[in-house]
Amino acid sequence: MEPERIEPEKGPSEVARAARSLAQDLPLLVREEADLLRAEVQGMREEAASRAKFAAVRAGVASFAGFLLAVGAVFLALSVSMSVSERAERPWAGPLVAGVVLVAVATCLAPLLLLGRARPGRA
Repeated sequence: MEPERIEPEKGPSEVARAARSLAQDLPLLVREEADLLRAEVQGMREEAASRAKFAAVRAGVASFAGFLLAVGAVFLALSVSMSVSERAERPWAGPLVAGVVLVAVATCLAPLLLLGRARPGRA
């Protein structure tokens, strides 16, 4: 008996069909990936803008609070100065006492502020 002969397929092979299918799907896949990347970049951009806006608002509020604190400290120093001058009946005593108190407070607070900035990993 003679062995049976296997005839080659007349149509496209499995590999050729897969390559054709891949070639047809590739532009669609690339477009979908580009759209996904564009959406992710847009999301990151919006998140960064939101964070920057939040930081700017916090900085503005902190600046305004610092300004109000400074104005309050000036008025407090003036009222203490006037009060001490009236009680001591010497016009120079009030400003002297208020100035010494302000210098003492600044001397105590300066190292704390400097140490706060010197810590590593702190912005």
